[in-house]
Amino acid sequence: MLFSSAICNLQSAICILFAGAFPRGEGFYFSLLKLALVLVVYLIWVRTTWWVDHDARELEMGAPRWSLMMLGAGAAGLLPGWLPP
Repeated sequence: MLFSSAICNLQSAICILFAGAFPRGEGFYFSLLKLALVLVVYLIWVRTTWWVDHDARELEMGAPRWSLMMLGAGAAGLLPGWLPP
């Protein structure tokens, strides 16, 4: 409890200290359409990953290996979303 209070006080002090250094605009810096598309693609990836895991277990093909490959494919697919400025 004490640690949590100290963190909140530190965050408040930083906000007060730098209030003039970080001007805020009108907001809405994120495209809701792009966020929705990322969410849809993510949900499709989750379903595909479940399907691959289910089939790998059913066919006894080494589910952990396939799960790691799907995790890597998901990370590689998300990377282009992080690269643009």
